[in-house]
Amino acid sequence: MKQYIVPPDYKYFVYNIYTHSICAGNEYKEDAQDVCNECNEISYKPNTYKVYTAKHIMTRLNLDPYDFKCWTNPTK
Repeated sequence: MKQYIVPPDYKYFVYNIYTHSICAGNEYKEDAQDVCNECNEISYKPNTYKVYTAKHIMTRLNLDPYDFKCWTNPTK
């Protein structure tokens, strides 16, 4: 099985508030917001996805955004 590595230069992450998992990461906030908007467009519930910083995810949500086990596929 392939080991996925989250690039360390990702600072902004798209987080699913219902599954409590990360679906995307980006270096720039604007790029993360674009991905977030696209994910919310295909979501069944409005405002399912939010953009958070790596620090927020680690301290407030107790997840490691650089561990791929905390990620999920938004199309599933």
